[in-house]
Amino acid sequence: MQTNFSLDYWDHLKPILKNEFPQLTNADLFWRHETKNDLFKLIATKLGKTQKQFEEAIDTLDRTY
Repeated sequence: MQTNFSLDYWDHLKPILKNEFPQLTNADLFWRHETKNDLFKLIATKLGKTQKQFEEAIDTLDRTY
């Protein structure tokens, strides 16, 4: 995963994630959390994945788009 994680990068990822995981809503992807880890844990839980699995999915999807 990109080491320098920014809100701009997150804005790039949101439509990719919504396309791949249609069960995610805008509210799920809204950055309202203290840290990236908090946000990723919440999303991973909703998807039934571990945080590590979710981060691996992001890496794969980001390379695809």
